[in-house]
Amino acid sequence: MGRVRKIGSDYFIEFEARGLKYQQKAGPDRAAAEALLKTIESKIAQGEMGAMTRDVELPLFWEDFLDFAKEQHTLPTIERYRQAIVSFQSFIDQKIPKVAKLSQITPSVVEHYKSYLAQQKTKRGAKVKPRLINFTILLLSDILQYGIKLGYIHDDPTLHVPPVALSINRWPEAWTEEQVEKLCVQFSPAGDILRFMAATGLDLKETAGLRWAQVELKEGIVLAGDKGRSGKYRNFRRVPLDAKNIERLRKIRPDAKDAAVFPQDQIQLLKKGEVFSRKVSGVARNTFAKSVLARGMRISGLYKLLGFGDIAMAERYSAYRQEYVRQLHLPC
Repeated sequence: MGRVRKIGSDYFIEFEARGLKYQQKAGPDRAAAEALLKTIESKIAQGEMGAMTRDVELPLFWEDFLDFAKEQHTLPTIERYRQAIVSFQSFIDQKIPKVAKLSQITPSVVEHYKSYLAQQKTKRGAKVKPRLINFTILLLSDILQYGIKLGYIHDDPTLHVPPVALSINRWPEAWTEEQVEKLCVQFSPAGDILRFMAATGLDLKETAGLRWAQVELKEGIVLAGDKGRSGKYRNFRRVPLDAKNIERLRKIRPDAKDAAVFPQDQIQLLKKGEVFSRKVSGVARNTFAKSVLARGMRISGLYKLLGFGDIAMAERYSAYRQEYVRQLHLPC
């Protein structure tokens, strides 16, 4: 059964054919939209609809994405996506109003949008920073991925547009595998704790409070989070474990589920000096972020794994994501 939706001053119709959802702009008259929907549904029932091209009007797609985002993301993150949509649609309206459907967003449109952002001013009259431009394009990429998921488009045009160049020294500090192993020797016998933190993104406080009841070795996940004063877990998320950590944890798992996963005397070894312990947590999380982004994870997945309440908190890792995309497009 199809439906009629109003977005702004126009009505849109939605209907299904051959197991796929189709959407079409019907104009400002609701009665006309309902009549069009009825005609289309009648033709579908009688098998009279020929080949149909799947596409979607931009206002309808934006609204669909934000509805989808409500089930997947935090409220601050949804607002980031909404702002990105408003910015991009404003650009379309001003510069290339002929772009009305999702399939019309090409790499050249995205390149034009990137240049447009570089010419904008902040509320204080300053130029928009390159990092913000790149982050905005990353948000747009997430939104367009939803279009790929629904089958409206088959390629993400943002992947064919190079990001604005950033200074390499602004990348978050992360350990190499060799550095991790060297630190594990230096802080023996707490080496496995460092390996665990670098492989899961849990900070030192979360790792210290981790109980076996939070570890599901069969599923290969850790139910991460830290307990607040109420005793409930905050920043709760399911973090995957790699094969090496699963094997290490299997070797030390006791029968008591309420027992701490890691010995507290080893935790204390890493806690020596407040500044040092904060750096250990920070660099371990950076190492985890770099590792998963290098394997193709998106920032929209990373921020949730790290327990952030806002995707913007993971913006500092966007250079790693952009490096992954750059490697994809290097000539073989």
